[in-house]
Amino acid sequence: MLKTIIITIEIIFIAFELIEHLIFPLFWFIFKGRKRSTYGVMGMIGKVVEIKRWDKIEGQVLIKLNKRRGNDRGHVLPIRSV
Repeated sequence: MLKTIIITIEIIFIAFELIEHLIFPLFWFIFKGRKRSTYGVMGMIGKVVEIKRWDKIEGQVLIKLNKRRGNDRGHVLPIRSV
């Protein structure tokens, strides 16, 4: 009786681990796909930001409610709104 319970618990544990580490990632990869990262520097390229403080070529900008350091390397398009 005890041997059957232990074997059942082991089978349930192995099945759970297989589902968690193989089935779910495969499911998300197929249905969600590979999207561009929205984090870090690469996720900020091309975004519109609000300038909080600017000094010649660098300063502080607000992007999605996060303050970041920004700099102008010749690729900034100035847009002014009144």
